[in-house]
Amino acid sequence: MGVHSYNELKAHIGHNVVIVAYGDPDDPANVAVECEDCGCVLFDYDRPEDGLVDPQAELLEAGLIADDHIYKPASEAGLVLDGSKGAWDAHSSLMAANQARLDEIDARAKTRGDILARVVNEPFADGYAVYQVHEIRDSQARIVRCIGLGDDWAIPYWGDEAWVELGFIRKKLEHQDNLKALFSRHRENQDSA
Repeated sequence: MGVHSYNELKAHIGHNVVIVAYGDPDDPANVAVECEDCGCVLFDYDRPEDGLVDPQAELLEAGLIADDHIYKPASEAGLVLDGSKGAWDAHSSLMAANQARLDEIDARAKTRGDILARVVNEPFADGYAVYQVHEIRDSQARIVRCIGLGDDWAIPYWGDEAWVELGFIRKKLEHQDNLKALFSRHRENQDSA
């Protein structure tokens, strides 16, 4: 998808905008709304496979997150943090598994080009609070705090769940993705040196 905000779409006012089909003209694999002046795909949709309706896509289009995209921490039930190395190792492994699951969900959402299910880190105290986007309505996003990752901070003005401006979430994700890419390039450069 090419546009993600009011201002990005507003930039195309007065441009020649068309709907284009890709693939077989009678049964296109994809339809897109494109700006002919800029050569930009404003947004597009793929045809559901075999003519079936994809319930996941329906949930995403409705602005509701699908259940398998909701982060749920692994349980620490039965884990006793008694100060022993084994207990702390188990706790650390559980947190690492939770982080890996959250990273995987976030990467899938990013690959889809969707904000729904993306993960937002907000600096707080000596670390950051982690929230996941669970719903989008108009210009607002509902975020829910993720736990089981370490300090499990909550932003006081957000609590466990909050509605925030979608533009804020977009900017936050853009900054996070750019920072992640920068560190990735830096690691690649060090590995090749």
